[in-house]
Amino acid sequence: MKEEMNHITKASLTYVTPPTDEQIAGVKKFLAKKLNAQEVEIECVEDKSIGSGFVIRAGNHEFDWSAKGRMDQLQQKVQSAVSANKVNQEDLITLLKREIDDFSLNAADKEVGIVTSVADATANVVGINHAFYGEIVGAYIAE
Repeated sequence: MKEEMNHITKASLTYVTPPTDEQIAGVKKFLAKKLNAQEVEIECVEDKSIGSGFVIRAGNHEFDWSAKGRMDQLQQKVQSAVSANKVNQEDLITLLKREIDDFSLNAADKEVGIVTSVADATANVVGINHAFYGEIVGAYIAE
């Protein structure tokens, strides 16, 4: 409560290569502007599994500039294209080449939530501020 009144935002910065002081200052400035915070506190966490780049998490916001995040985006785009077009094997390579050539990284803000309970095939999720009661939302299960 006190943190909210003082507009302090706590964030985590997941990295492969430790960030410099200048980079941390840049992340703080970015988050302060993006989240309308007067002060940003950052916890740095090393995670080699993201490949390269970094991931910033603050509240229910996630900004993913990691190699793993880019690969996940490309995989989702290709899967969507394949399922939407119901292609045969001959057309699959052409479709994949087109999707890869047209691929651009989307590093936009993602809203993330936390599952607090699951019962009777229904999950209670906290932190997705723009979802409505009863709305069906996509899920990603972290390993």
